[in-house]
Amino acid sequence: MGMLTKRQRYGRQGGRKRWRSVSLAKRREHAAMMARARWNKKMEPCVYLAGPMTGLTMDEARKWRSIVAKVLASRQIKTLDPTRRDAHVPAGQSISGNVGPADAEAIMQADLDDIRRSTIMLAYLNTPTVSLGTSWELGHATTLGKDVIVAAPNGLRNHPFVIGNRKSVVFASLAAAVRHIVAEYGRAPA
Repeated sequence: MGMLTKRQRYGRQGGRKRWRSVSLAKRREHAAMMARARWNKKMEPCVYLAGPMTGLTMDEARKWRSIVAKVLASRQIKTLDPTRRDAHVPAGQSISGNVGPADAEAIMQADLDDIRRSTIMLAYLNTPTVSLGTSWELGHATTLGKDVIVAAPNGLRNHPFVIGNRKSVVFASLAAAVRHIVAEYGRAPA
């Protein structure tokens, strides 16, 4: 049996219409993605600070984020820090990934809303293992057509999910990634 034609696959009349509707849907999806990308370039730069949190104390999770936020703020670049919502974690206690379903849904929705509001994602992959939350955030940023800047000092630079996104720029250090963001999106200090 050889390859089937479109007519053989989809029937006489209905096949052509179905084939066009799929193609039209893909064209509409692509047009919407391009419109979002154009809109993001017009928007004020805003960086979502993605990185591992599970297993760290709140202070450890916030340390690099607060330094980066200060540097970017000096160049008039806003940041969205997901740790700002985690006031329920007691000081000195490590953040666990074990939460109830209602909390998990609220966390995911809040992070997704922040990713949508941002124009750029800075993902700091500073642990030797892959963070589930950061991977999820990278996937959503890619799907939404965001510019993704990755700092991967621990050898994750060549992971296919890190380098597979056409809009990703990967650096070996956090400092180099921040310098890139300042150079590409920053303004003169106020």
